[in-house]
Amino acid sequence: GSQNICAVAGLHSAAQWFLQNQDEIRATEEKNHLRLLEILQRYDFVKIAGPADRFSQKTKCIGVVSTVFDGYSAEDIGNVFDEAEIAVRTGLQCSPLAHKFLGTFPAGTVRFSVGYFTGEEDFCALEKAMEYIEENR
Repeated sequence: GSQNICAVAGLHSAAQWFLQNQDEIRATEEKNHLRLLEILQRYDFVKIAGPADRFSQKTKCIGVVSTVFDGYSAEDIGNVFDEAEIAVRTGLQCSPLAHKFLGTFPAGTVRFSVGYFTGEEDFCALEKAMEYIEENR
């Protein structure tokens, strides 16, 4: 059969873009990760699963943050975010052993992720959803 030339060309273009912009991409991802953490830490009912030093700018973490919302199941919180058109992963996320290690088994967590293309409108939507949760506790 024929090679998928369109996919190969697209992958080549994406790889070139990444290599030419990787410093900017990394800086933006780090900024967005810290912004996500800053928003989540405003709420005393949100616990972040993972290392305590995630709030340090020196920590090299990717933009994935797992949380536990006190008094709520991961699925219930996931439904609130779904209504707000915010995509999150809930539950054990295919890694029950990691959740046993973190102490979040069997309930799991609500997992957020941000990246280079996460924009101000995304953070505004998150803040609005978090305010809704806080007001309806």
